[in-house]
Amino acid sequence: MSINTLKRYAELSRKIKELEAMREAIYEEALLELSASGEQNYTFDEGKISMSTFTKWEYPDSVNQLREDLKSAELESRQYGTAIESKKQILKFTSTR
Repeated sequence: MSINTLKRYAELSRKIKELEAMREAIYEEALLELSASGEQNYTFDEGKISMSTFTKWEYPDSVNQLREDLKSAELESRQYGTAIESKKQILKFTSTR
């Protein structure tokens, strides 16, 4: 096992989290600027930024109840052993900083 590889993975994970926080902090400003420009896309040397619309749905209580019923049925299936389980090993980094 290479401790250097694990430390490098941890360091990259921490940097990614920091960069994502920085990106999130300017998201609204970037969206407003692109929207105010009247353009849907902006292309530059680093790549292309596109503005699009995301649709969010709110469902009636009858559909939400079906979703809850499905969750209950899935839980029962796991408890009774009729659900098929699969596992995959993953890496998870938790920063101490």
